[in-house]
Amino acid sequence: MKVKVRELYMRDKVVKKLFTSFSGYQYLARIVCEVLDLPSELFSFQIFHPSVGVNENVVNSEVDLIIEDDAAIVNIEINTSNSRSIQNKNTAYFCHLILKQIKTSKDYDKVLKKVYQINLNSYDVSHEERFVTRSRLIDVETKEEVHPILEIVDVYLAKIIKTDYTIVKERKNSLEYLLYLLVCNDEKILREVYEGDNLMEKMVDEAKELTDNFDSLLYYDYDELKKQEAYELGEASGVEQGVELGIEQGIEQNKVEIALNMLRENTNSDFICKVTGLSLDEVEKLRREL
Repeated sequence: MKVKVRELYMRDKVVKKLFTSFSGYQYLARIVCEVLDLPSELFSFQIFHPSVGVNENVVNSEVDLIIEDDAAIVNIEINTSNSRSIQNKNTAYFCHLILKQIKTSKDYDKVLKKVYQINLNSYDVSHEERFVTRSRLIDVETKEEVHPILEIVDVYLAKIIKTDYTIVKERKNSLEYLLYLLVCNDEKILREVYEGDNLMEKMVDEAKELTDNFDSLLYYDYDELKKQEAYELGEASGVEQGVELGIEQGIEQNKVEIALNMLRENTNSDFICKVTGLSLDEVEKLRREL
């Protein structure tokens, strides 16, 4: 199967930051509700940090983004290829989200939350005309659904950019309309498409800021560093408490170091807060101490 790979206008780190910003929470809710055909006013969820991993002994076993409400768990993955490693990794994440609901044998009797995996794919499967496909467990003979606990939704972003922006504009609130932000690199067109949509106008502004500061995001991405230092602190003490303390200290120390480096480059304080999670007061205090 021939697959065309197209670089996303926004890198995956930018997309994740965009989804977890203040306005991004509402943006993400609109996307998920459109994908899952849910009324947005009834959908309330929590965003979990991607460090919820499948296996702590496996390198890069972190999901991109997990959201959860009372009835469902949704794993959102941003995929740049359909390689075997990506497919196996996503399958492992998917299975983990089902297994984590079963802690004892008594849990087999309870109603499990449905698990969705939404794959935002920047590659294009050339034989497939639709830009959204859905997969479930079915009986191959009757085509009836076997167990309604899981669903995989593949969204092929590379197909969306092929649609003329005037058509996208007319399809307001559609999934195509919402995701056009992630694939179009023309700010003027984006502002025309989203004119009058207050949330999407804010998202265009945030996307521009994050994209313009992509080098800072890339350089100051502390996820891997914080884990490594945290586990080293914990391992040195040889006790579980040390691991927990090490994780907490490692995270906080890295936030401060990142903020200091960004301040030395005269980065805007508000943007430093977005990247590190520090408060504005904390950032300004660090600025005074430089």
